[in-house]
Amino acid sequence: MMSLPRLILASALLTAPLSALSQTAPSIVLPDVLAVELPAGSAQLAPGDAPVRELLAAAKSGQRTVTNDLKQPLTTGAVRVTFSAWDGTPGTGKAAATRSATLFVLPTGFTPVGASGDENATAGNNATRVVRDRQGRLHMVWTDGGRQPDKVGATYRRAAIGADATVQFETPPIYLAEKTPADWNAYPALAVTNDGVVALWQGGGTARVRRLVSGPDGYVWGPVRDTGAKSEGRDTGPAIVSDATGLHIVTPNGVYAFSADGGQTWRQEPIPLPARQKIKTASIAALPAGGVRVAFSLIVQEVKDTSSKKGSGGYWQVRTIRRMPDGRWLDAQDALAAFPPWQEPKGSQDVLADWVRVAVDSAGGAHLTWHGTAESRIYSNDIAYYAYQPPQGAWQE
Repeated sequence: MMSLPRLILASALLTAPLSALSQTAPSIVLPDVLAVELPAGSAQLAPGDAPVRELLAAAKSGQRTVTNDLKQPLTTGAVRVTFSAWDGTPGTGKAAATRSATLFVLPTGFTPVGASGDENATAGNNATRVVRDRQGRLHMVWTDGGRQPDKVGATYRRAAIGADATVQFETPPIYLAEKTPADWNAYPALAVTNDGVVALWQGGGTARVRRLVSGPDGYVWGPVRDTGAKSEGRDTGPAIVSDATGLHIVTPNGVYAFSADGGQTWRQEPIPLPARQKIKTASIAALPAGGVRVAFSLIVQEVKDTSSKKGSGGYWQVRTIRRMPDGRWLDAQDALAAFPPWQEPKGSQDVLADWVRVAVDSAGGAHLTWHGTAESRIYSNDIAYYAYQPPQGAWQE
């Protein structure tokens, strides 16, 4: 995938809890994304500067005049703003309605995309959420949930990068599931194809796909298709990659599925696992010579105490395996076996490796990232790690 000139998703906004995005007050309607980006070279914005003024002016309350209490200059971060709607002269008597919300000010290079009330809207997934297609367009997906009952599930938006490096949106946020199941834990992913992209998400207990094709008349969405692959991740979703042979997906339930016809039909099989153990998160990458490499976190021993205060003997490995074009599964291994901090714990320590992601470069070298508790030895007290494996050789942490 080509590198992106700007970081598009602002996770501080996308993963903000519902209470931070808005408070219920039906008399005042606020912009869905209450956020602005600092212009290049600026350290702050005044309330009267165009980006802020135009955003705040978008607050509506029928025919009433809406004012706000923002007075101070804005720097990167979040500020609470109270809006007031007036039947008569603003500031005279009692406001007909008030509503408070958080305005996010993003650094230069962070462009507001959408909103979600799901704390794992972007951070909790284990797959690509921003890609550039072969026509140069940017495609983004995330989970919307926890805000409005009729707006939930995999959400998509498309943009182009202008000549001045600004983001120019071509669509509003679009809910992909249509009349199929739209789940709070959709946790979508994207893959680039020769003629567009394919979106993947969880819905109704299985992995669903929808193909977007670029043609003479622009971009056109195909129907939602059910892959049939079981996918029920609580805080992570399925992952997808495209190569010359077709589409490959893996799910948090340990299922691999493949489509050779652009996602219309699928065949699936279980990922070979050690006996009586299960996957928590999974990632997938295409191999230069064909086939795919799958990396996953494997629950060897469950965590008994999730209080984040002390360990309880939990043990999660990072494992990798290759699936060859002829269907063979080869080279199953514990990627961290050679590193003492990641070996099976003793007593009440937690040695947990999770949120694994794998990429394979053009030479066949594998790159692995994950986060875990090799230092803290306590559940939910994680830091991030990276390892590399040359085409012929052992993992180097």
